[in-house]
Amino acid sequence: HGFNLSVSWSQGTPENCLWVVPGSHRQWRLADGGEFPLITEWLPDAVPMILAPGDCGMVNRSSLHGSYPNRSPGTRITMVIGFHKRHSAIGTKTTNVHAFKRPGEIKEITYSENHVLHRARMIPIAIDARRQYYPDEVPYDYRGSYLGEGLWNEQVRAEISEEGKEYWQRDITL
Repeated sequence: HGFNLSVSWSQGTPENCLWVVPGSHRQWRLADGGEFPLITEWLPDAVPMILAPGDCGMVNRSSLHGSYPNRSPGTRITMVIGFHKRHSAIGTKTTNVHAFKRPGEIKEITYSENHVLHRARMIPIAIDARRQYYPDEVPYDYRGSYLGEGLWNEQVRAEISEEGKEYWQRDITL
């Protein structure tokens, strides 16, 4: 369906990094009872993606992957950039396990075109925020579709940070 790029800003170790089950993108790997494995459940066939600061790792979004609680003395900082083809998301019914404040919560969801277009709005908002921060730089000309105003301002900051409606709650899990 898509891929994730994980850009590490800190030193990865087996105690703090992303773990991936190789080949799991070919067939869903669910725990007994058809649920995703608990974050505390050790997956014996998972391998660590150990990255140094500045390294970038790529994972198929359908692979069973995740980070265990950080057991290292250092801070774990990773920027994740995800991509889905729009047509693979619209109309898809799935279990979203990422858009929650507390680990372990899940939500059955069918992604409507409206949901996808609202989530896509974050792209032009981010471009406009960068344009304001770097006014001498030529901004990227985003030509994708989205719903809503694509400008960054205090009203938008309040809107996408509103309790229960935070922008990350529209993350798409396929």
